[in-house]
Amino acid sequence: GWDTNEMLTGIEPVLRLAEAGNLDLGRASDLATDSLSAMGKSVDELQGYLDIVAKTSTVANTDIDQLMQAFLEVGQTADTLGIDTVDLAANLSTLADAGKKGGEAGHSLQTILSRLSAPTAAISTALDELGVQVFDSDGKFRGLTTVLQDFDRAMSGLSEEQQLYYSTIIAGKNHLTNFQTLVKNVGTKTAQYTEQIKDSDNALFEMAKTMKDNVQGQLERLKSAIEELGLSFGETILPYVSRFVEY
Repeated sequence: GWDTNEMLTGIEPVLRLAEAGNLDLGRASDLATDSLSAMGKSVDELQGYLDIVAKTSTVANTDIDQLMQAFLEVGQTADTLGIDTVDLAANLSTLADAGKKGGEAGHSLQTILSRLSAPTAAISTALDELGVQVFDSDGKFRGLTTVLQDFDRAMSGLSEEQQLYYSTIIAGKNHLTNFQTLVKNVGTKTAQYTEQIKDSDNALFEMAKTMKDNVQGQLERLKSAIEELGLSFGETILPYVSRFVEY
């Protein structure tokens, strides 16, 4: 769905993504274009976005394919709420450490965000009782990590039964565990991931370079060189072959 200029801008990062993630080019292209669109980003932002993806995959218990599937699921809601990509990646990393990865993690986080941004009467009552505000006075989402920190503070003095009660109302039974994981780790593990991921400049290129700097990468280069050599010989002897065939 890209025009010529967008393809010229995006082809280099997509090629590096295929190398870094050990993906075929078609898969890398689909993940890049689809998740970028879901996140509401332009092609000009592709390099920075993929740098964050690459850096996250090196520090968290997830890979590039799984992380971008998660972004694909939660991206549109995150874009609507104005959630920072680093903030989103850090929380998805925390879920990945708990065994929730890929589309499953993205769908779960998307559901939690949707329930918070369009609360039922029961959820609104629970938020009031906990003293947690999801939006500020101007109607702007206060930030994923900020809201989770408020939940952490609000629930720290509650009994386990009360924590379970409020968590079930807010996240629903199917996403209860993931919500608790995010709240529990917001000030520790998620904060550490945020610090690691935000310094991601050039991470995609470095990861691609590392992935190619092995035996398989050297063999691919050798194969490419042999193919080029074969083409060169072919062009050189083609006139003689043509004459022989005619003869």
